[in-house]
Amino acid sequence: MIKLKGIDKVVDYFKNSIILLYCSTIIATFILVLGLNLNAQHYRLLFNTLSYIIIIVGLIKFPVINSACFSAKDNILIGILLTWFIFCIFRSIHIPFSNLTTMPRFLGGRLYSAALLAPLFVFWGGNLKVFISLWQFSKIFIVIFLILSPSLFFFENNYLWRLTYILPLFLLNKDKLEKEYVLYTYLAIVVVMLFFVITSERNQFAKLFYYLVIISTFRINNKLNSITNISVKITGVITAVIIFCGFMYIYTGRLSKHFSDPVIVENIKSYEKDNLNSDTRTMVFEDFAIDFSKWPDLLFGRGALGTTYSPRFITLQELYNENENVFRFPYGHRLEVESGYLQIILKTGLLGLIPLVIIGLRAMFLGFYRTKNNLTIICAFIVLERLILMYPFGLPAYSIDYILFWLCIGACLSKKIRSLSNNCIYLLFRVTELFQLISFSKEQRNLNK
Repeated sequence: MIKLKGIDKVVDYFKNSIILLYCSTIIATFILVLGLNLNAQHYRLLFNTLSYIIIIVGLIKFPVINSACFSAKDNILIGILLTWFIFCIFRSIHIPFSNLTTMPRFLGGRLYSAALLAPLFVFWGGNLKVFISLWQFSKIFIVIFLILSPSLFFFENNYLWRLTYILPLFLLNKDKLEKEYVLYTYLAIVVVMLFFVITSERNQFAKLFYYLVIISTFRINNKLNSITNISVKITGVITAVIIFCGFMYIYTGRLSKHFSDPVIVENIKSYEKDNLNSDTRTMVFEDFAIDFSKWPDLLFGRGALGTTYSPRFITLQELYNENENVFRFPYGHRLEVESGYLQIILKTGLLGLIPLVIIGLRAMFLGFYRTKNNLTIICAFIVLERLILMYPFGLPAYSIDYILFWLCIGACLSKKIRSLSNNCIYLLFRVTELFQLISFSKEQRNLNK
């Protein structure tokens, strides 16, 4: 077992790593709002790199892996996944070394080596104090988001809403939030959903709608009192999925087929095309299927900087004048695909995707049906959301939402966390808050002296 002091050090490493990601978003926002002649992407790459270096050092210095209390089977699966992901990083290392200007993008890029290292957070998710720490300091950044939220609309700020990636955890655990932070959470949801409607971010809107469905279906605001046995849980999961799929059916524009009047059908089709069903996926999937027709690519992927060829992407490059790229790939070669599953196949192949899906499904099963508390049930819903929405989007990235996905998997896999009662977890949250208040008061007194 880790001694208390060791646990506190583990939490410090984790906290510093995540705070760097939050701060990179805030700095990018200020660069945009103040109109500074700086490249925000460079700062984000720097903060990303520092963030995962801290996590790797923490894993080396402290027995984080053992303290997570995963079964031997889970450790083997995670070990296979991480080993293959790291191998896929090294497969592309010759590209950045051939051109030093590509090194920052390779090390800290949103979808490259950094994204393949995000599963390391699964071990940190097996430590409840890490979860409580994320919970505590993320509340500050929700308040910062609300203060800076006007920049979303006046500057079309696509950086700032990333501070709200933690909202699902707050929304589903609002019984542990103080009243003012419950209000801040709902205000943030209203603001960010309005922004998604204005900017046609359909997938992100659907993601938050999913959590609102979960709350309505399972009455999480009453501590999931209605969920008392496996049969009720199964019914609840099926109900939530049906409601969510029904919403997606309408939201993606499939209403016209249910009407016979030609005028009504034409009007609905026109509305769907302009407002709901702007199809940007079909041609991407078709091009990907053609490019990945050979089994070695499909099985092994093409590495962290692997690309897929899309002839229709050339037109888009010319439209946005993006014919040049830092890696000097030929025209039509794309580093990313608009689907989380295809993105993982592109970089790591089925050898990377299959263990990832198995780990996710196993975490969901344990989180729903082999637990004594609501926290892991909530984490299982967050895992479920990611696995559903990785079809239309949900690309792996070194970001708070993808890290939250792995933290939730870690919590579901941890025997130690699953064995705790609701009362025990609730007390741990409250006691941690109390100790932080006492510590803050002592620091204030020392400063006054």
